[in-house]
Formats: sequence, structure tokens, C-alpha cells
Amino acid sequence: SEMCIREAYNHIVVWGAGGKGIATLGSLDDASKIKYVVDADLFKQGKYLPSSGLFVKPIEDLFKDEKVDALVITNLAYLDEVVKTLSENKFTKKVFALSKNGLTEITK
Repeated sequence: SEMCIREAYNHIVVWGAGGKGIATLGSLDDASKIKYVVDADLFKQGKYLPSSGLFVKPIEDLFKDEKVDALVITNLAYLDEVVKTLSENKFTKKVFALSKNGLTEITK
């Protein structure tokens, strides 16, 4: 499923710069279509992730970015909260959740 998302989308954003997200991004052989990461943690914003070198931005940047065509949520513990935020901000692009079984499309 990882292959499919990279072939199908060109401007992927990842939600979550926590340990799990970082580990997953570091393991991707081709992160070129992942443009940046968003995270609510002020201490992570404005920094680059160690393994992938991706830049961490505030959540609101995601909603201002017209080019995003897919979002990957890395922390399932916050899934409901994230989906609620997406809905409140009228986010209409494809959303995927990353679990140990790979990527699952989230229907909002």
C-alpha cells in the first residue's frame, strides 16, 4: 500500500512528528513526495526530523496548502481528534492512517 500512495499522489503531508511517525518516515525508501510533516507540538515545529530530514510545520499550514493531495496520519491514538480537526477545517483530500498493517484510507 505504501507503493500505491507514492505513485498516486505527488504532494503528501504527514500528520504527526512523534516517535512512531519519525520511525516510519525514516524507513520509507522514497520520501520525495512527502513534502513536510505537521504537528501540534510547538517544540517540534520549525525543526527538521532526524531520519527523513522533513520539516515540521504547524497544523494550520496544512489547511492553507492548496497543493496537498493526500494526508497520512501516523498516530492512531489521536485519529478521532485529527479527523474531527480535518472535518472542522473542511479538508477534502484523501486521508490515510498508518498502522502496522500499512496504510488504510479513512473515510470522513
